[in-house]
Amino acid sequence: MAENKFILTGTNNNGIRHRHSFVKNNSFKDIFRKFLGDLGFDESVTKRLFIKEDPGTGEPIEGSIYEYVDECHYYKNLKYEVDVFYGSKKIILVIRTNQKTLRDRRFKMLDSLESSSEWKEFEDPNKKKVMIEKKVRKNAEN
Repeated sequence: MAENKFILTGTNNNGIRHRHSFVKNNSFKDIFRKFLGDLGFDESVTKRLFIKEDPGTGEPIEGSIYEYVDECHYYKNLKYEVDVFYGSKKIILVIRTNQKTLRDRRFKMLDSLESSSEWKEFEDPNKKKVMIEKKVRKNAEN
């Protein structure tokens, strides 16, 4: 799996509201910063993402993605609204666009997402069941 890409596990949209789920890993942070930049979010917003205060020194440090559990963060610019839900194992993005120039905004967002993502392949449970049944039958014949 590529370390410089989101690992996409699901997607859904209704034209205005787009939902995407990703595997949770530390590479998400840099990819998400770039993704927001592609959507026109100001660098002053994106560079502060995942920065927290070190409890010992008070200095700003970058936190681990795994420190964010059961949290929701919200970002907005003139074209997009983004909700990020951090679960224990996955991250869900909900991205909304308004109806003005919707098609252009939707395609810009989807192009950026496509270039920043790869699909996670899941094992087909039916295929596994068939393989087990074949093995059982073969053993029964012997």
